[in-house]
Amino acid sequence: MADGFEHKVNMVFEEEQSAPQFWKVLIFFGVGAPCIGVVIWSSYVQLYQGIPWGNKPASDTLLIIINAVLVVIGAGTLLLVSRMKLVVRVYPDSVQVNYKPFVNKNYAMGEISSCESITYRPLRDNGGWGIRYSLRHKRWAYDISGNQGVLLKFTDGKDVLIGSQRPDELAQAISGQSANVVPV
Repeated sequence: MADGFEHKVNMVFEEEQSAPQFWKVLIFFGVGAPCIGVVIWSSYVQLYQGIPWGNKPASDTLLIIINAVLVVIGAGTLLLVSRMKLVVRVYPDSVQVNYKPFVNKNYAMGEISSCESITYRPLRDNGGWGIRYSLRHKRWAYDISGNQGVLLKFTDGKDVLIGSQRPDELAQAISGQSANVVPV
């Protein structure tokens, strides 16, 4: 491949999934809002009113540093969740799984022995959504929502589960690219 454009032209399947809005709101109110609330309240009480905040109050300088760290954690978490997405692409020679901004995996078609569109139980099978290693099934799972996906089996005996909202199309695209990939 000469460049990314040529590779894009040869793409036979692409699916992009984002975290559901519900999870983004839950994380905002579970992480972002409490961090911001602590920053605002502690700053108001100690820096504006002059009342030491807490049982063992920190100095004003330390409070400002701690609050800056909390702002970075809260904003960083919100930014991370808002940009998190699962992109799956099938090319004639490979399957690319990109769980932005964490993982970018390429699986060569020659290493895939079979693929199967499946319905699974994310909590029971993988311990939830995201990038997971299932001790129960001894496989990696990449999913962002839902309970459908494609199970890839490799010639070395390993498995990978890729979550998909269009599992039948994904399995068909993969099995159609190589004579050695057997649709199950």
